[in-house]
Amino acid sequence: MEDWRIDRIDFVDSAPCHFCNRRLKSNIAYILVANGIEVPSGPSCAKKNGSNHGDKIPDFTKASFDVAEEDGEGGGGGGSGGERSGGRTKPHGFAELEYLRLRAEKLPKFKGAMFPKLELMYAKYKGEGLDVGDMAYLSNLIHKVVLEKPLFSPKNLQNCYAYAFWLERYLAKKGPNEFVSSVLTQLHQKLKLSESQISAINKWFQYIDRMPSLDAKAFS
Repeated sequence: MEDWRIDRIDFVDSAPCHFCNRRLKSNIAYILVANGIEVPSGPSCAKKNGSNHGDKIPDFTKASFDVAEEDGEGGGGGGSGGERSGGRTKPHGFAELEYLRLRAEKLPKFKGAMFPKLELMYAKYKGEGLDVGDMAYLSNLIHKVVLEKPLFSPKNLQNCYAYAFWLERYLAKKGPNEFVSSVLTQLHQKLKLSESQISAINKWFQYIDRMPSLDAKAFS
């Protein structure tokens, strides 16, 4: 029997749950891993099949948007990671590792998301693992960006990742759109959008099934 472990909560597009084959209506899923293979799962199946289901896990969907609740197996709406992860107290170093993975794994297209030291630290995390000094560096980095470079704060980067996913999903469903593409490019370059841009995007999103209502003030 395969040892499935819950790796993270993440966005997926039009994917069924690997275990029960029910559609993940919110486009948010638990991602389980076994033998190097990743599969999407709804919360109930993740609890049944994930050997680490009681652990706190990274949630890369914590952003400012609202997905309508629907019946059936699904990943849940944005911003409720603590509830989806079982409401457990975050273990020491959890926030630091989540932040490192967010920047390294989810934001390769975003200007300034990675820099040499962070790249080396991520490689070390994937290899032998991080030590106390590495964790202290990440903790200090988070504190510094929150105070001095808020565009790189955990909250803002979560919003960047989420909003890019929804913009990319729109383009995949509807095809080329100059305005939406320009907004996505700006997000990659400037790590923020204006209220007017987001309000306009919400109007476009109305024409695609299972798209959220984005918070226009997310980057204010």
